[in-house]
Amino acid sequence: MTMLEHLAELRTRLIYSFIFFIFIFFLSLINFKIGSFHGSISELVYIFLQNPLAQIINERGGRMIFTALHEGFFTQIKVGFYLALFISLPIMLIQIWKYVSPGLYEDEKNIFLPFMIATPFLFLLSFLMVYFIVMPIAWNFFLSFEIPSTSMGLPIEVEPRISEYLSLVLRLILAFGLCFQLPILILLLVRIGIIDVSWLT
Repeated sequence: MTMLEHLAELRTRLIYSFIFFIFIFFLSLINFKIGSFHGSISELVYIFLQNPLAQIINERGGRMIFTALHEGFFTQIKVGFYLALFISLPIMLIQIWKYVSPGLYEDEKNIFLPFMIATPFLFLLSFLMVYFIVMPIAWNFFLSFEIPSTSMGLPIEVEPRISEYLSLVLRLILAFGLCFQLPILILLLVRIGIIDVSWLT
């Protein structure tokens, strides 16, 4: 293949990935009704992400707020964007693999393919750890700084903003997601000879 043909194939695969991303993004913003729920997929995902905090503050009669007129709208847009990115990641990796693999030797394919498969799996594993373990522990710790009403002063209660909560959750997911990729990265560097195993002992 000529250089122009390679670039044309790369462009085609990028377009496929982008179209899939845009489709999922707009799909996540469409309202639908299931039982008593009426809203968009991004709203449903936000409720899901909110659940670890809701289980704690509902017992205290807490609530979440937004302080700008546009905050609720743009928070849903952000949820839809990251949801589409997360769902599109395997498709993007498949397109990258289909573009790169014809130029690899068989032994090189045997090195890289397992890592391409393990990357989204480990990211999903890190998300489950954040959601079920890290978030409940972290939220209980942060909420311990609330001060109830006393004769000594005014009460201090948390009323999380929806955009700030989403940003905090995304930072946790990203941080743990990158940490979970480190073993894959180290193994890959060992397999291709950049890192010697003796350095790790």
